[in-house]
Amino acid sequence: LFVAKRFFRLEEDPSISVDVKDNNAEIRNEAARQSSMAWSLKAFYNYIRTHEKADQISIYELAEVFIARETGTPSVASGIDRAVTLHDDEGMEWLVEPRRAQVVTKFSGTMNHQQKKKDVLYNTVFAFAHFAFGFGNRNIVFTDIQGTPSIVNNKMGMVLFDVMTHTPDGLSGVGDCGEDGIAAFTEQHVCNSLCLALELDTSYPMEIDEEQEVPAGLVNYRSDSEEEK
Repeated sequence: LFVAKRFFRLEEDPSISVDVKDNNAEIRNEAARQSSMAWSLKAFYNYIRTHEKADQISIYELAEVFIARETGTPSVASGIDRAVTLHDDEGMEWLVEPRRAQVVTKFSGTMNHQQKKKDVLYNTVFAFAHFAFGFGNRNIVFTDIQGTPSIVNNKMGMVLFDVMTHTPDGLSGVGDCGEDGIAAFTEQHVCNSLCLALELDTSYPMEIDEEQEVPAGLVNYRSDSEEEK
């Protein structure tokens, strides 16, 4: 079974409807965020393999999504007047993904990055958020992280979905608070035991002095990987 998502509201005023163009732009933004997080998560687990002390981790993966566009007469669910004629490349787009279990664990909020629990599940998510921030050269923060239980690589794990991001220009999609969002993460994040085992506190520190050079972790990590090949 699959579920499909479109945007019904993008403004605080509920009377302002979402047109096709704005909906499609945000649907593509969401798919891009999901893809970016999947790429960062893969890099995170590759990074973990280089640290023998980091043995207490949970297994996560990102929900697979794809974009479906309506053609022909608009569906009732699209909210578009069925009398309206649209070209095939102008139809309402939907973000489609497998239907998930109803049990959802919410790890962080849009502007809340305080770790509620110190178990393996939470440690892994917050260490990943720390790693991804540094791995992305401090230009992206994954937030509003949530997931549902699932079998991942033949083990009990979690599937993460509906991620949001903060970026310097604030243009990555709904919920992107720009520099304020990034600052909220750097101010609130407290390294847990997995962060320390991975030495993220020194490789990717939350605060960098003006005279201190930004750690070239991304460049160095890629170089190490290429040498191993």
